[in-house]
Amino acid sequence: MALEHLDVIITDELGLEALSRALALGWLGLCAYTWFAPALFHRMLARSLETVRLDPEF
Repeated sequence: MALEHLDVIITDELGLEALSRALALGWLGLCAYTWFAPALFHRMLARSLETVRLDPEF
């Protein structure tokens, strides 16, 4: 919600549409990263753990 207010202030009052657009794209990128990064991490972790073998005497 705060980002929406910041976007309105930057666009309407300051007239910086390019900065507003860059902020919106950055926010979208951060949201996509926080959604995609855990899935990628778990996939890479599972792939690396497939090669781990414990000693039977452990």
